[in-house]
Amino acid sequence: MATLKTIRKRIASVRNTQKITKAMKMVAAAKLRRAQTRLVNARPYALKVEELLAHLVQLVEGTPHPVFARREPVEKAEFLVLTSDRGLCGGFNGNLLRKVEQFLKEKGTVCRDIRLTVVGRKGRDFFRSRKREPQQVLTGIADGFSFDQALKMAEDMIAGYQEGRFDEFFLVYNYFRSAISQEIRIDRILPVELR
Repeated sequence: MATLKTIRKRIASVRNTQKITKAMKMVAAAKLRRAQTRLVNARPYALKVEELLAHLVQLVEGTPHPVFARREPVEKAEFLVLTSDRGLCGGFNGNLLRKVEQFLKEKGTVCRDIRLTVVGRKGRDFFRSRKREPQQVLTGIADGFSFDQALKMAEDMIAGYQEGRFDEFFLVYNYFRSAISQEIRIDRILPVELR
């Protein structure tokens, strides 16, 4: 049987663990609030850029830019799938990956060549376990992903489309509604199609 001294040590240990856990929870809540605020503040800019692009396309006369040209039949498609590096986030990764897998199966009946670029370890592991090796894998983005890196990635994708490496480019991601609700989106980015 445990002595009184041992029991007191255990109680003190549990209290210390509770304090550490509470501090970690507060830090995580603050990070989530900051990220959520940045995201919500950026949405009006994204909508305005889309509106501006649609207006500019209407003003352009003559031959449109190659990124607007549709290719028929679609034989090659490129997907950029955004997942997290870590788990413990409920269905955030699982729901997205199951939906993209279903979409890829449907798309595979039309396309002879489907290529994947995956952001995040969870996506990489998911596709590797299904014998679908991604062309490119990017991890550690949560630690810091600069605008220059995003611009280079976008330029590579546009160049790939213009060079004919793929006929369509899709972005797969979780659209943030609230901390507990995300909407899975599979948006065709190239060729550019304005609403």
